Order: sequence, then structure tokens, then C-alpha cells
Amino acid sequence: MRVTESTKELYFFASLDLPNTANVKVINETTKSVVYEKSNRTITATSFYFSISDNAGFNFTDKENYILEIEVGNAIKYRATLYCIDTLPKVYNENKQIKTTQEYITI
Repeated sequence: MRVTESTKELYFFASLDLPNTANVKVINETTKSVVYEKSNRTITATSFYFSISDNAGFNFTDKENYILEIEVGNAIKYRATLYCIDTLPKVYNENKQIKTTQEYITI
């Protein structure tokens, strides 16, 4: 999932039921250092996704990749890769645009 340096809330999809609270850890994928670790964080379930918020932020650095781990007890229940990209490259936005009247989006 994509995050920015100023992200204060993580939204993610998990195919399993997560508890209301869990230990949350964010690890820098390159350096393997833990940049965020807090116990008993509230996990909010909203329809088809979950969220974790922290007003202090998660210590992300632009252009770095991270691993989000959610632990319950001593077991990892959820793991995901986070990509910190503050500004998407222009070419990415151009590829997502409709350029003619004959183009359409397939859903």
C-alpha cells in the first residue's frame, strides 16, 4: 500500500478477522530497523477494511519501503509492504488518464 511521510492513519484490507487491539510494528525494509512499535493499538474495522491511527505518525521517510506487522500474542496475524511515496511521478499519472473519446475504463 502507498503511504506518505505525513501518514497518520493506515488503511488496509485483511481477509481475516483481526482483534480490536494488537501490537503494531513497522520495519524499514532496507535497513531492517524498527521505525515504529507500539503495543495495544486500536484496530478499527470499517466494512471491508481496517485502519490504525496515530496522531504522532509512523516515522516514514519518502522513497523507502516498509513492512507492517500486526501481532496478537506472539504470532504475526497480518503482514504487508508499505511504499512511502510523497509525490507520484508524472508518468504514473499520465498512464492512468483517458486521452481520447474512444478510450474507456474496464471494471
